[in-house]
Amino acid sequence: MRALYLTKNNVRRGFTKNLDERIKYFNLGKIYTVEVKLTPKCSFRCNYCYAESTPTCNQQLSMEKLKELIDDCIESDVKQINWGGGEPLERKGWYEIMKYAKSKGLTNLLMTNGMMLHKKDIVKKVSDVVEMAFVHIDTLNKDVWESLHETKSELHKMQVDGLTNLLDNGFPRENLAISMTTAKPLFENDDYKKTIDWAYDKLGIAVILFPYRNFGFAEKRVDYNPSFEQLAEIYQYRNNKDGIPSGPGFGTKFYCGTKCYIQSGGEVLGCSMVYPTYVGNVNKERFKDIYEKNWKTLSYYHLHNPSNIKGHCSDCENNSFCWGCRAAAALITGDHNNADPLCWMEGNCKNS
Repeated sequence: MRALYLTKNNVRRGFTKNLDERIKYFNLGKIYTVEVKLTPKCSFRCNYCYAESTPTCNQQLSMEKLKELIDDCIESDVKQINWGGGEPLERKGWYEIMKYAKSKGLTNLLMTNGMMLHKKDIVKKVSDVVEMAFVHIDTLNKDVWESLHETKSELHKMQVDGLTNLLDNGFPRENLAISMTTAKPLFENDDYKKTIDWAYDKLGIAVILFPYRNFGFAEKRVDYNPSFEQLAEIYQYRNNKDGIPSGPGFGTKFYCGTKCYIQSGGEVLGCSMVYPTYVGNVNKERFKDIYEKNWKTLSYYHLHNPSNIKGHCSDCENNSFCWGCRAAAALITGDHNNADPLCWMEGNCKNS
């Protein structure tokens, strides 16, 4: 827990610049962050894409609905919106909607593949309305990158250049990270170490790790599953860089227990991969009303007491800030209340 306060990177700390406020929201069961799938469209064609994004996907919330959602977030005392996709910067009108959110007092966090940031006018707009961001860069190796994508490797250079442009434009390093998905090709010749070293030692930014899961397009790519030992290896290597003893999840429990997710079709869930947390659709009902009726489901409120988590997560030495990954528990064991089956903190865990 102390390590969260010591780290200088706000994205790694839990996607927040105010950890005390987020913890307060966690204790109250309130939603601090709404993740919004701004568009399902993405030109990268990652062949393990959880969101099943393609360049031709077009289902998305209207601009009017998005502004209504922002207004509802303000009325519901939400503090932050994380804009994702797909690739949110490929959505027409992204700047207008993020500017509107900022004008209402919300913090914008951008989840991007970085490709559009090779355009310096886009970088300036992002810097104008976005306070925190992470850029999805799995590897610096062209061959490894090509094994993970169905598009030309020129896009890889564009995303790396995009991250450099963002830094050169003065985007605060403490509010920036890269994200990596722990697919098996990253372990060839210790490739992941080179990417993590580049982020921490050369760029001075943090790394967010997405544990590889057979979800979306990845459901058919079981060959990308890392071994249990490899998963522990990459997390522990990253953890040693910043001193935060994270388990194999996306963020801390203070993040996952204070956010909800809205699909591009309007579906509202606690997590995009945990279907039992589905509680409504903003195209049929106002978000503020959905939230008021279902805040306990969206925040996993019953799990805020660690003793309600089944298995080793309930008494883990790190459960003051970690509760494992609820999505991993749901996808692998069928119950998001179970212990995280991919965590190495329990000695007899097996690779699932």
